Amino acid sequence: MKSLRAIMRTPTALVIIIAAILTLIGVIIKSVSDTNIAKLPIHATETAEAKLTALALVPTLTSSSIPASTPTLTTIPISTSVSTPTETLAPTEVSQSLFEEEFIDNRNGWLIQNEQDIKSSILGGKYKHTIDCPSTYSSFYCGYYFKVPNLQVKNFRFAIDTMIERISLGSEVMVAFQFRDVDNNYYIVFFKSTGKYSMSVTYQGTLSELSEYKPISNLSGIGSVNRLGIHAQDTRFIPSVNGIDLEPSDDGNINQEGSFYLVIYVSRGGSTAIEFDNLIVSESP
Repeated sequence: MKSLRAIMRTPTALVIIIAAILTLIGVIIKSVSDTNIAKLPIHATETAEAKLTALALVPTLTSSSIPASTPTLTTIPISTSVSTPTETLAPTEVSQSLFEEEFIDNRNGWLIQNEQDIKSSILGGKYKHTIDCPSTYSSFYCGYYFKVPNLQVKNFRFAIDTMIERISLGSEVMVAFQFRDVDNNYYIVFFKSTGKYSMSVTYQGTLSELSEYKPISNLSGIGSVNRLGIHAQDTRFIPSVNGIDLEPSDDGNINQEGSFYLVIYVSRGGSTAIEFDNLIVSESP
């Protein structure tokens, strides 16, 4: 057998040996490479599956949650917004009552008179007056004043049922409201039995007419109930008859609260029977 040194000196043998070595190295490299390549698909597959699963969950969550939640989110605010205004607005539609009187008795201390020319009573839920104005009276009208108890007002709505039961032939009767009465300064509105109204102011001793007498188209006749009223708001005053506002008047002389009087005027030599009921004074809105 030839020695290794002798073989290495032979060119052919040297080539064969080098080729064998290179082949062996190639086998080793391929083995290592195959091992790494075999591992790569495992990692790549895990990453791809994770991404696909994540993408698959997005449409799943979207399609299941939106239809279920959207009706709930839209219906709750609608029902809340509808009910809230109803609850908050209702109380503001009612004016606060300042004074009410149905004349069941005289617990409020109304003036009751028993004189030759006037007799008053509270009977059967009515505040009644029978009046005879003397034919010798110095003025054309006899005036009778009845203060509304415990009432000092500036801005208000006042209304009262009024019925003239009878009037003597040829006589005239007026029902009047005198208000913001302070130190003989006051406003007064007149309602005549002849179907007319007017308004005046007495200020610092001077009587001034704010509106001349004008007709009342919806005033009922003798023996019928008429609801007479006055609305005072700062410098504006609006009389009313049976729920219908009449032409307003304006004046700014008396801009403060004061007393309120029911007034009955009967022409000289005349007589009448008149009654009041269902008085209500409320705050002006």
